Amino acid sequence: MVAYLQETGRSFPNPISGEGYTRPFKRPSSGKYRSHSKYPGVGTGTDYFITFEKGGPGSKPLGTDIVHYLGDQAEAVTRTEQGNGDRQPVYRHFRNDKKDHKYTDSEEITREDMGVENEDWRKAARGYNKEPRSGKPVFWLQNKQVANSVPVKVYYSYWPDNTLLHIGNGNPPGVTVGNGRDKYKYIKKLGYAFTSQADCQARCGTGEIPMPIYHYRKGSYQSGQRGKTIDDFYTINPAAEINLSGGPIAPKKAGSADYIYQGIVGYCFAGAPVDAPVRTIVEGPAIGPTGQCVDKSDWYDYDIPGSNSRFTYDAYKKFDPSSYANYVAESTNSKGYAPTTPGVASWGNSTDGVSITNEDAHFEWFYGLNGAVKASLPRYLGFEDSYDSQFLFYLYDTTFPWNGPIYSIQYTLNNVPCCPNATINQGEPVCNIIEESKSHFYEIKEDYWETTETRIRVNSGKRDVNANFYEIDTNTLRILFRYTTRNGDFNRGDQLNGWTISSVYYYGDELKVGVINLQGSGNTFTYNQAITSTDGGSAVVLAGYGIPNKAAFAGVYEFPKKIAYYKVEIDPNALIPSRTLDEAEMEAVVNSKGRITDIKILNSGRGYKNPKVRAIDPGLLEDFSPTDTMKTMHDKAGMDEDFLKSLEDPTVTYTRRDIQRDNMEVFGIREGLYPARTKEGDPFISREAVLEITEINDEGGIEAVRVVDGGEGYNSDELPNVFVSDPEMLTFNAPPEPGKDRDVMEKSLEQLSAEMGQAWNAVNQAGGKAQLSSNTQYTQSTISSTIKSGVQTEIPDSYIRVPKDEYEKDAETHLCFDLPAQCINIDARASLAKAMPTETQFQEVSKVSSRLADVEKEVLPRIQTVANQVDVHGEAMSHIYAPFGKDRCIKMAQPKLYNIQRWFEMPCAYLDQQTDPKTDDFGAGVAKKKRPGRKYGDKTRAYGYLPYQMCASDISDESFMVSLEFEGRTTGPQGAQFMNFLKKMPKPKLAPTRKVTNGKKTWNCNDGSVDGRCYRNGGNIIFVPVGLDENTYDYNTIDGFSEYQQFKTWLHDNLTSQLTGVNGYWTSSTTDPETGTTSTSQSIDYPYTRFEVDCNTPYPANECWDTFTGSTGPLQVYCGYDEDGDGIPGQRWWEITFNGITNPFCNSCPIISYPGYTFYFLNGGSGAPVSSVGLTYVNDASIAINPQRMVKDGQLTRMVLGPYDGKMTVRNWLTGGTIALGQAIRNFGNPFFDECDQPENGAPWQDGKTLNEE
Repeated sequence: MVAYLQETGRSFPNPISGEGYTRPFKRPSSGKYRSHSKYPGVGTGTDYFITFEKGGPGSKPLGTDIVHYLGDQAEAVTRTEQGNGDRQPVYRHFRNDKKDHKYTDSEEITREDMGVENEDWRKAARGYNKEPRSGKPVFWLQNKQVANSVPVKVYYSYWPDNTLLHIGNGNPPGVTVGNGRDKYKYIKKLGYAFTSQADCQARCGTGEIPMPIYHYRKGSYQSGQRGKTIDDFYTINPAAEINLSGGPIAPKKAGSADYIYQGIVGYCFAGAPVDAPVRTIVEGPAIGPTGQCVDKSDWYDYDIPGSNSRFTYDAYKKFDPSSYANYVAESTNSKGYAPTTPGVASWGNSTDGVSITNEDAHFEWFYGLNGAVKASLPRYLGFEDSYDSQFLFYLYDTTFPWNGPIYSIQYTLNNVPCCPNATINQGEPVCNIIEESKSHFYEIKEDYWETTETRIRVNSGKRDVNANFYEIDTNTLRILFRYTTRNGDFNRGDQLNGWTISSVYYYGDELKVGVINLQGSGNTFTYNQAITSTDGGSAVVLAGYGIPNKAAFAGVYEFPKKIAYYKVEIDPNALIPSRTLDEAEMEAVVNSKGRITDIKILNSGRGYKNPKVRAIDPGLLEDFSPTDTMKTMHDKAGMDEDFLKSLEDPTVTYTRRDIQRDNMEVFGIREGLYPARTKEGDPFISREAVLEITEINDEGGIEAVRVVDGGEGYNSDELPNVFVSDPEMLTFNAPPEPGKDRDVMEKSLEQLSAEMGQAWNAVNQAGGKAQLSSNTQYTQSTISSTIKSGVQTEIPDSYIRVPKDEYEKDAETHLCFDLPAQCINIDARASLAKAMPTETQFQEVSKVSSRLADVEKEVLPRIQTVANQVDVHGEAMSHIYAPFGKDRCIKMAQPKLYNIQRWFEMPCAYLDQQTDPKTDDFGAGVAKKKRPGRKYGDKTRAYGYLPYQMCASDISDESFMVSLEFEGRTTGPQGAQFMNFLKKMPKPKLAPTRKVTNGKKTWNCNDGSVDGRCYRNGGNIIFVPVGLDENTYDYNTIDGFSEYQQFKTWLHDNLTSQLTGVNGYWTSSTTDPETGTTSTSQSIDYPYTRFEVDCNTPYPANECWDTFTGSTGPLQVYCGYDEDGDGIPGQRWWEITFNGITNPFCNSCPIISYPGYTFYFLNGGSGAPVSSVGLTYVNDASIAINPQRMVKDGQLTRMVLGPYDGKMTVRNWLTGGTIALGQAIRNFGNPFFDECDQPENGAPWQDGKTLNEE
């Protein structure tokens, strides 16, 4: 195992993660297309994939989530011990008007889900509402087939609009499969379920139980019932459903009881359990083949042995990167060349080297002889790009970070110390040189390693990222947790493991995790530790304080914005879209005369009680909407008062004034043209249609709408918006007149009524022009009643209002209309004064009676005064903006605005129990009409927060760095001894940046922000980061560090003496029997290092790497790695063989007698050297860490590994900000958290998150 990304999740998927970016596409048959196989570089296959610019094949321009090690990368999803496999959520949607429940594998309905509809699939899809309204899955299936599982297949019939699930192989029984009326078409496979409870139990996680899938049906497949309403319904929780009949579990509410129990059709899961696999990315790449014990004879098209070429097999086995660098430096008269790899040294380049003939050569070709050590620890952290306001978390496991050896030594031995070893001519001794290359790789055993501490840091040089992200590691006072049951919640102030919880952030069941911040003092935590909240919720700890081998970060990256929001009070008993109400959706049919002739119900909605419906032209929606032109605004948001500068996209070519002109054209109006006329020249008439809802079903769905009056002036090209509302009603009582004034008014009213009646009768009898009838009894009783009790009326009320104490003092918002006043002519003139009897008429009738003369003198002036006042009022009302004093702007109080830069800082909605009875009042004379079935008490208030205005950032992208660092040590009987041995190692040199490999077999590619090279290895493309693979240390390239010193990093004090830079030679004395002369000869120019070893037993006599390779030691030694990355068993120094001799370091050369020759060896005596081999050179001496960075606390010595860094790029695409804005409106507050820290005494508002709310 290696350090790996144990879990990661995001609040919404990346756009590039969709199936469309990864699936193959068919090549067009025509050669006109550049994707056709006839074009160079495209290939000859029939399929192709999406590729990206500025990166060759293998590039991942948006990055990859990974802990990257060098080698042949492999991504794997880990499995739990139970082997649960991946889970697939299933979502349920309901179309009320068609009575169809649809089941999908995604939150939103796709075209594929709609199947073979006989109507436009988009409009049909709009008819479905999520069930529950929060869109949570209703059950979970296996994502892939496992033992004893069967497919869950979806079938659909457009007549009678019914979705059917078939669990098993074959076709569903009792129906005809096909496409057409009364036939069921196969749509898709949702996943896999089980037909037995025991088989499902075998796949359950800890504490999880199989869930039966209960099947109910409304209607029947029997003859005579076909084509009528049929709805197959599936649930794992009948107790949360309604309208069910029969079955082992009673429903929440029987209701119509028209869904009849059919039986259990299979078994599945209620969710993704705590130990079910999440997205886990483990990259344990294969290292190798490499090592001197690997047969490399067919790796290259080697030159002929014996030639002077550098590209023979013998030359490759002795490849010394340091020597090659010196060779290049000498040949070019330059210095400073870094050690190189075979790929840079022209191996694999057929132009000036030799070609690769076996893909096994690739590992050493790219990484060099020390590639195994380079691949032993992580090189960098990889991240897939994220997006603005996308919530995410990453959990790392550092239990065993090693993927290869901690140390390697590779060297070449020779037999020169034992020369001469052959004869020529007539017995003349010569040296037949033999060379053999050896390698030793030392790995730490997994069960002898302990990670003691892990640290993670998130930072950016440009802005404070820590405010957005929580770091969770061994030393931070917080934990990352996952709920295992939701019977209760962790809350601020609760006690946990001795600590006090200071805040809780839960990221929702989709991400499955949350963060708890701690304060005070308490105990350390352990991984997977079970914790329980005070109200019964249970969870497990994933990372945090005291856990040595885990680290995580979680949060959201947001570009700085200007966000203004305000606080609102919500009626928790009201019908609220997406919480307690499914909104209906309708479409008007407009004829050529501009009249509405019909209303099509696309979505009947659900939950309505007393709905109203209106059809409003889109142009009128400008008023009192978020697009209002605000003449004045108390600018607490710090935004430009010019709305065009504040809100509009500077890249668009149209302006708001253009939109206003378009709206005016809809009415047939042109600026400066009056009156308005149609295209035919007729006066333009605009009159709103009158619509009536005539039928509502038991679920509160709208079944029928009648057009009472089609209205006039609608546009068939731009259909009106049809709105359905179900408002709460307030009863308004105007206060009665005070007692004293009331008595005077009643007496005056009686006298006035009698006098007016006499006056009208007299006028009528006199035949005057004012033929007015009287109804004094009605007039008197009505006015008298009004005086006594006041006026009573009902007005609609919103479910949301700004609380009284949340208004700005001395601040106003002016909401202004856009239509010019001359566009619409409103005549409210009554001309009541003209209808009154004239003075001449009264003079005629007053002659009849002195009493009427008194009326003429005393009453008539008052009547005329009132009539004149009515006419003045009518004149004032004869204006498009008359209700507002002929001012096109309405003045209203402005709520207090709170300013933030990130959605993360927005509070959450909450419930509060009011203690002040006065807060229940809506004001004097106003009473709230109560609907039946109220869920909350009269004193319960829900409070939330709504966005007022947002200005997005113009930054295109940003990035931040994540660093992972950990400490650890070896354990076991020799663990501490090895750590002390390691700490005494000499200081190595950090390997310099490796150059790019030459040749046409590689090309530029990238992994997000990491540049590299790619090459093909079989059917795979391997990515190699350039420059990042060299954070490895070695002793091979230290200036002045001799071959003997490099060799000693392996054998340590077991090397007792050395003589460096000597040539192999010997002296011999011979006497010529004829002349009696004596001659002396010496031979071969072969520089090497002579050494002697302490051969006292038991081996090793002194501490070295091999000391720790026994059965109780922390190390395992290999001589190399095969093509699968598996280690090849190696030898300790006393176990190696050379030219058939075991342990050549401690075995002297054989003494060979050559007649006539007496030999004198380098040791100055006549005996053979102590060691039978010499050291030609060290090809590689590498170590994965810098021993000088090791730390010691008391008796414990620890390695410090890392930091390993990675850069995540955050893109400021519209997706994230739009999603966050929508979620903030839907949540009435913070868009990220399902629950969060609440300063008030309350709990999150949960409406809309359960099935079938009433």
